[in-house]
Amino acid sequence: PGQCERLPLEAVVHAETYNLQQDVKALYAAKEALEANQAFVRENHKKTLAQVFTDIRYTRENNEHFSQALKAAVLRQGFKI
Repeated sequence: PGQCERLPLEAVVHAETYNLQQDVKALYAAKEALEANQAFVRENHKKTLAQVFTDIRYTRENNEHFSQALKAAVLRQGFKI
């Protein structure tokens, strides 16, 4: 299979902190511009790819559920949090 779409290296590499001055829109521009992603945005009636991911694909409710499930699994294995 072909390589999956990726962000440029400067978008994901950091030295223990994120640069808040970084232009996030510029870093995501190539990914956002892909026709497949534009279609995904249109199909979901959103303005940006980020909205699709935060509003539909990875909702707060699901993130909180899986965070609690992970925490419970870690505790069951004897780790302290």
